[in-house]
Amino acid sequence: MPSPVLLSDAQVQQFICDGYLVLQPSVNPNIHKVIDEKFSWLAEHEKNPGNNITARLPELNAIIESPEVRGAMISLLGEDYITIPHRFWHFREAGKHGIFGGDDEEEFRKKSAKQIIGERSHQDGYCPSSTGKSHALQYLRFMYYSHDMTLENGPTHIAPATQYNATVSDEDRERQIPVIGKAGTVFISHFDLVHAGSPNKSDRVRNMIKFLFTRKQNMQSPSWDHTSAKWKTPEQHSSPYQIENIWEQQWNWLCNQASNSSKNSLNENFEEPKPNLSTKEMVSFIQNIGKQPKAINFLMSQLNTTHQAVRSSAIYALGTIGKDAVEPLVRAIKQSEAPGDTYERLAGNCITISDESHALNACGEHALDSISQLLEEKNAWIQINALHLISDSGQSNDKIEAAVLQCLKSEFDIVVSFAAITIGRIGNKKSIPYLLDLFNTKYSPENFDLMVNKLSPNAWPNEWVIHFNAALSLLRLADQADEYEANISELLEHPFGQVSILIAECLKVIGTTSALRRLVDFYHIRRWDDSICAQKSF
Repeated sequence: MPSPVLLSDAQVQQFICDGYLVLQPSVNPNIHKVIDEKFSWLAEHEKNPGNNITARLPELNAIIESPEVRGAMISLLGEDYITIPHRFWHFREAGKHGIFGGDDEEEFRKKSAKQIIGERSHQDGYCPSSTGKSHALQYLRFMYYSHDMTLENGPTHIAPATQYNATVSDEDRERQIPVIGKAGTVFISHFDLVHAGSPNKSDRVRNMIKFLFTRKQNMQSPSWDHTSAKWKTPEQHSSPYQIENIWEQQWNWLCNQASNSSKNSLNENFEEPKPNLSTKEMVSFIQNIGKQPKAINFLMSQLNTTHQAVRSSAIYALGTIGKDAVEPLVRAIKQSEAPGDTYERLAGNCITISDESHALNACGEHALDSISQLLEEKNAWIQINALHLISDSGQSNDKIEAAVLQCLKSEFDIVVSFAAITIGRIGNKKSIPYLLDLFNTKYSPENFDLMVNKLSPNAWPNEWVIHFNAALSLLRLADQADEYEANISELLEHPFGQVSILIAECLKVIGTTSALRRLVDFYHIRRWDDSICAQKSF
């Protein structure tokens, strides 16, 4: 296999600002034609295979394993990145405006392409799980075009530099740009980047395949072609606002280094800004506050409600202040209320974590002592904010770990689900038995009946979502799990296929003869005959 093509410092810094990059894999160009012809045949003769697309179209693996794609994934997620089982083929029939060309087609034709793109602008849910949006680079979305993608084909549109946004604003919708390119174009983005589909005005099927990737562990050291520890803002980037402090924070997190900004020095002088500043002026003002404890109340007033660039600037200005900001942030989190739809759907949801939690995360080790306090609150919203904070930072101690394990017994499924994710992020082998216990627990029987027995479309029961997160954490701990091989092996037969896939990866990492034998036996009876189709059954 060719060596991966790693990103440079400049490319990683560009990604931190813009939230995406475009690649052209160095594979035989004919493979794109083969993939595209198979896509088009499937569109005409079969239903969308969903997560099974790679079994139906194994040539896609050549794209995913290309030196450029592997190099980008290693650079941004680490050498041991994980491929999430969910993937989806987004096709749009020739001349169709609707997303899948359904009953809404007539209504869509009454609208302009710009209207449709604006209405479709969104941030994805973390299918099949449900977790909080992360400023830290935890997940990547991969998109691939098998044919030349022009404006007429219905390309994906993106709003650059929106990956740190809590919601999709009208400004974001107006800033959408198309991702176009020749056959083989790969588009990799931060998972929370705002994007949208567009109408296919051409005379051919529009094909695009999406895959998801996540990191196994937080960065221990830079995994790209790294030469300088210093953050350098790209000369040309796509953000309309200079949110330097969030960019530098993400760079330091990826480099696993402390901030060396000159703004970290203590400054006692603070005067509130003049009234009626523009958004850019307010961002500039906050960016230059530095370590001024007297600015805490003002910065807190900018959270959750103001323009996103102002909010983001205030979050990381509070992080720069550090220790003095922790107590007011904790107090605000304890007084906060969950958004109205937070608990409506546990599967495939993305939850907007409070700005105070992001700010507390930015305070670093100063926040550790307060996190266990938040976990002990008997309030699901407060607990999931704290759990997400731990997941993002990877920082923990014995007291926090004990509190996280206690959350696995919560009466709230969403708290159990977040705790299952967090255990894998902490990475302590002692937690493995607790993860295994989750598979022996029944969660929300009525929800299970609705989602499984009554076949609700594209929605999984809470129980399986929790099991998925537990399996993902087991995979993150698999290199410490040899003694639990037999217990993990039993989970291969889980009725939720995505859990089985993650468990199979666990056994692959464990790598003993017995684990690999079990894996071969499991897949042996699930062999796929690629020549079989709707017209040829034997």
